[in-house]
Amino acid sequence: MMKRRQKQKTRKLVMATALFSMFVTGITPSLEVFAEEQTQQQKVSNVLKNEKSVEVKNRKFAVPGKGDVDKFQNSERRNWQFSPYEPTGIYARPNEQIIIRVAGNQKIEAYIGTFSYDASWEEDSKIKPFTLKPGRNTIQSPNGGMIYFYNKRQGGTIKTITTGGTATPLYELGKHTKQDLIDMLNQYPNAHTVELKGERVLITASPARVKKYLIGSNTDPTQLLKKLDEATRIQDKVAGLSEGQVDKHYIHYVEDNNTLGYYMYAYNYRTAYVGDAIQYVLDINKFINEGWGPWHEAGHMRQQSPWEFHNMTEVQNNICSLAVQKAFGQPSRLEREGVYPKVFQYLEQQNKNYDEISNVFVKVAMLWQLNLAYGEEFYPKLHQSYRDMSDRMLPENNEDKKQLFMIEASKAAQQNLIPFFEKWGLRPNNDTIQKVEALGYPNLTAEIWKSTDSNPIKPNTSS
Repeated sequence: MMKRRQKQKTRKLVMATALFSMFVTGITPSLEVFAEEQTQQQKVSNVLKNEKSVEVKNRKFAVPGKGDVDKFQNSERRNWQFSPYEPTGIYARPNEQIIIRVAGNQKIEAYIGTFSYDASWEEDSKIKPFTLKPGRNTIQSPNGGMIYFYNKRQGGTIKTITTGGTATPLYELGKHTKQDLIDMLNQYPNAHTVELKGERVLITASPARVKKYLIGSNTDPTQLLKKLDEATRIQDKVAGLSEGQVDKHYIHYVEDNNTLGYYMYAYNYRTAYVGDAIQYVLDINKFINEGWGPWHEAGHMRQQSPWEFHNMTEVQNNICSLAVQKAFGQPSRLEREGVYPKVFQYLEQQNKNYDEISNVFVKVAMLWQLNLAYGEEFYPKLHQSYRDMSDRMLPENNEDKKQLFMIEASKAAQQNLIPFFEKWGLRPNNDTIQKVEALGYPNLTAEIWKSTDSNPIKPNTSS
């Protein structure tokens, strides 16, 4: 279980913006660098022969427009935005002036600093945003940090030229090899950070932990990024979003050495892993076999607020965790950890109240039983129903969220699910019961609340 002290407080804080870009259309740098070349102890690959200098001069980028992250977050009814960052592989020292020339007639956003890597989640103000106008711009930050771009436009690219800063390891899926990463780590032994960019994910971690957990576990970074991309697309499917529909800003996995008392957490712009917890992102075997933590945190980035009712913050997102676990061929956590006997013990109680269940895995079993009964299209349909709602239809309090959820779930199942929810102690009110009955769907008679992963019970399909 993730440690997330003061999580409810975080959910009330400011929402922010985010950005993704796939490598194939992402920032494409060309280097014109200066400074003395460092002596290499190893043979440097052809890719790195043009990336050996430390100081950066006139690095060119074509920054793709992937849309406005606020609009994606709002239209998908999510709590959090994805990352605004498109990495450059350039570190700005504290108070170092960075010159950025922007071509054309469109503005572009830039950042200095990495959320959670350079400051705790309570110190986001240390990460400095900038709006760059066409022409010459000079930016600097008293805290320093990695430089990122963010193009809010939908489609096209904005070209920039950056002068200043220090090169750091930036591994890009489809461009570099494992040996390239090893060479980068040797070439930049004092780098501020190491970043690895996939099609749908971005990793930011310290050189020491990349060496310990990625290189040390003999993980191939290409295969690691592909696996993280795969997990992202599995969660896309749960949310009912095709590759053409989904927000393609990055899911950002960040090492955090600033937030004490935490283990892993999700917040605006990122999922974060305190200290050695980043191993579950960097070690491919741990990500596949023991990756509940990262799957869970990425699931937070998907949560739709209109059906996140009372005490569901650490429950609702585990639909995504269970979906990834299943797709990766791992046994269900609900079975492996003996959750179902606890579920059946709860269901036999009198005067049940779902809101008061303290065990988050018992709670998520109710949600997962709907997936077991109605198949993998149930949650895509449910997510879509909330995206299709007008703003005025969205519930504003916990009770309204819960009542509407029972109606929308019945629509997604095309079945009257009132018996199921009553069995679980969700307590539909008279108005909800009448609205579900008015839908005209068959009444549920099958005892789907007895479903387990190894013995799913399918519903009746006729009246």
